[in-house]
Amino acid sequence: MKVTPSTPHLDRCQTSITVLADRIRSHLLECHQIENPWFVDDSTQFFQSSEDCVDIVFFGGFLKRFLESGNWNFSSFRFWVLSESVAKVLSKTIGLPLEKINILPRQLIHPPRPEFRNIGKLGGSETLVYAGRLSPEKNISLLIWTFHYLQKEHFPDLKLKLFGSFDNSAPFDLGRMLDRDYQREIEELVAELEWTTAPEFCGHLAPDEWIECEISDPIYISLSTFIQEDYGVSLAQAQEKGWPSIVTNWGGQADLYYGAQILLAPLLAGNEYEPQALRKARGYRYSQLIASSTFEKNILKDGGLKTPGTTLTRSELEKVRLEFVERYDPEIQLAFQGKLADFADTPKGRLFFDHYARHFDCSDSKDFCSIIVNDFHLSDDLSLKYCLELCAQMISCGVNYRLIPFRHLAEGQNLKYLMASAKITIPFVNENTEELIVLLKKKLHLTQPLEIYANIEQELTVLDEAEPFIAAEDRIYVFDPEKLKKLLPGEDLLGCIDD
Repeated sequence: MKVTPSTPHLDRCQTSITVLADRIRSHLLECHQIENPWFVDDSTQFFQSSEDCVDIVFFGGFLKRFLESGNWNFSSFRFWVLSESVAKVLSKTIGLPLEKINILPRQLIHPPRPEFRNIGKLGGSETLVYAGRLSPEKNISLLIWTFHYLQKEHFPDLKLKLFGSFDNSAPFDLGRMLDRDYQREIEELVAELEWTTAPEFCGHLAPDEWIECEISDPIYISLSTFIQEDYGVSLAQAQEKGWPSIVTNWGGQADLYYGAQILLAPLLAGNEYEPQALRKARGYRYSQLIASSTFEKNILKDGGLKTPGTTLTRSELEKVRLEFVERYDPEIQLAFQGKLADFADTPKGRLFFDHYARHFDCSDSKDFCSIIVNDFHLSDDLSLKYCLELCAQMISCGVNYRLIPFRHLAEGQNLKYLMASAKITIPFVNENTEELIVLLKKKLHLTQPLEIYANIEQELTVLDEAEPFIAAEDRIYVFDPEKLKKLLPGEDLLGCIDD
């Protein structure tokens, strides 16, 4: 049956868009006498062509909206965004002049409560609360694992409530993904774990309803690394109530200027398309960090009103867009067709989203290791299983790492990661390994220690020609496949390897 013609196709974030649009409209009118801003992500709003300057408010879909800007029939523009991260992406990655971008002060959009609840450290009787879409983009399985270990090893009386509806939306910045039944996966995960009090799924409630629910000692929590996390409406609502918060230091969530909070490094979060062994290890590590952390007390900074920046003419915007297209052409044409996941699967797309994500990661964790892998899908291959276990061990020990696919090693940003890493790990020995060592040591002149892992049944003679380039500080480890087969997830690997 056909829908009513007047019914708009709503963005999946439309609820947050509606809440924010009303508040931003009031703020712009009261503080800047701007009467008619255009919220380009709002599917319910259309805008007539105009000869006057148009104030355009970008939400999380700012990349798609920028790509569509060639269709805007206005003479000049003034841009408004909700976070410093978005301003950085627009200026440093896309090319808009920073002085043309206005950041809306979040403390004026959602004024935080003057008296916030300061609790020092978790005591164990609190209720963690998440509100939003229950989607792979929001790292819900990671939240479940984190809560599981917090309750199991630290605070048996801790509780978790989740408000929101499930959806299967995959993060487009990771490329094309297979369809999945995310609700079934999460429900099965919760069912197989042991709890003193299981997580409570409360369903979807309106923005003004969930926040008014009677909850004992609430603490807002979000481990999201959603590439469009430009504000965090639920987090802002919790701040209005004076709740403490536990969030990843990512995107708009990093712009917290007030209240009691624990900020977690996003690099540790990974993504929901990793094997569960890694989600489990990441959850365990986050639980350790949360249990040992003190809620930082931030006092509200002066968010004094700033005069709106200068306008951008239509020809100036066209110049920025053309230069952007030239940098990422021809692959960027996929993005113009709305195929952002397809674009992310191309070399230039990976480069773009890597730059994008670096502006959203607001943590200061610079130390990491690089792990070079051939592939990272589920497999019975023992070298891959060892790689998975190795990653899990690194996470449990608090070591950050970046996975670099062998076939993408020569891409510019991956080379930068290799040069910046503290150590380089090669968890396989095959016909490519010798060539790889020569590339790293002879051609790239990298001096970081190498760690190479080989199956005991493999012939290490394939490394003979690379031997002159293996330094004293480099290590080759051999693992026993029979012991590895019996290894439980998360169990210490030392029993499987010989130096």
